Amino acid sequence: MKIRAGFVSNSSSSSFVVLFPREPKSAADVKEMLFRDETIFNSLYGENGWPTETVAETVWKDICDQKKNNIKKAEEMLMSGTIYGSDAPEYDDYSHIRDWNKKMEKYNADMDRYAKKRMKEFFNIRKLKLKKINNESVDDIFLYCFKYADEDGSYFSALEHGDLFKRLKHITISNH
Repeated sequence: MKIRAGFVSNSSSSSFVVLFPREPKSAADVKEMLFRDETIFNSLYGENGWPTETVAETVWKDICDQKKNNIKKAEEMLMSGTIYGSDAPEYDDYSHIRDWNKKMEKYNADMDRYAKKRMKEFFNIRKLKLKKINNESVDDIFLYCFKYADEDGSYFSALEHGDLFKRLKHITISNH
């Protein structure tokens, strides 16, 4: 549980668990998968956009800084935030448990099960789609995790809120 004393800002961050259709080999490869022929990545807030090459370089650097297919990290991200519109356990669901330690134990155990369930569903849906579309088997996955926060400036706010991974299978986790 996060507890903050003192000044509390209205900043946010979001984590993303993303499946790439193939292993990214360069920033240019990332650009093609994220943007195809687009040249400008626009924010949701009407600010000036950023060149898609710049955004692809940022995502590529983040890919290079992590291990491919880190399922444990993806599950931890799912457990640490909120997936809106989902059937994830909510803290308020445990209000009937008076003992705080027991409440947190039950909540954390349920969140762990939920994260594992979402990851399993995430991979199965992708495999079924690929098999159906390409009529081929999928032996490898290309999963990467990202986290962007608006407190890092307007560029990272655009990455967080701008539907960066809209062309890829992904899960967005709000860490507000």
